Amino acid sequence: LPSTTAVDTAVCRDIAVPADMIVEENEMFTISVETSNPNDVIMGPTTATVTIMDDDSAAVSIQGTQINITEGTSGEICIVLENVAGGLERNVSVTLTTTAGTAGDFQLMDTVVTFPSTAVINDTMCRNITTVDDVIMEGDEIFIITVVTSNLNDVVIGLSMATVTILDNDIVTSTPATTPSESPSPSGDSTTIEVTPTPATTPSESPSPSGDSTTIE
Repeated sequence: LPSTTAVDTAVCRDIAVPADMIVEENEMFTISVETSNPNDVIMGPTTATVTIMDDDSAAVSIQGTQINITEGTSGEICIVLENVAGGLERNVSVTLTTTAGTAGDFQLMDTVVTFPSTAVINDTMCRNITTVDDVIMEGDEIFIITVVTSNLNDVVIGLSMATVTILDNDIVTSTPATTPSESPSPSGDSTTIEVTPTPATTPSESPSPSGDSTTIE
């Protein structure tokens, strides 16, 4: 410091940090202040910790935005590592969330997807989707899976949403109408139908008062 330096005057030095494309942890180093003549300088705090914040990110996407699963069976959703130009030196994670839509009888197994530090471009990580079989005629059902991250500095998400369709496997069954059947005769080769005749109704005669004529009613 020159002799003309006033109290509380700060003298600064630049710190240059080279850029890279590696997805890595934040890095730290320490700067210390020393003097060759402690009789001239009384030191206050003498160290400072410098953190280099990593600004590199990996790019991921859902692999396939339409997934069909027959009711009662299982399927899977996969996430692909699309870009990590400088490589990975640490794990990178995303989370899968679901929106029910018209479907409720499904389960997404393990919603956290983690690419290890050894992962390379086009590596995929998949998670299982199970569905429940029922006997309800309900038609096809859908739900949505979305990829999210809590740290946008770590991960850039490309295709982030997939629609899953659960294909209904239930069918309508009908029972044929029952028709009357004829019973065979004891001999097995003829059928006898009995008919009882009804007597015909004839008009009745009433004698006339004089006894010599007939009135037909």
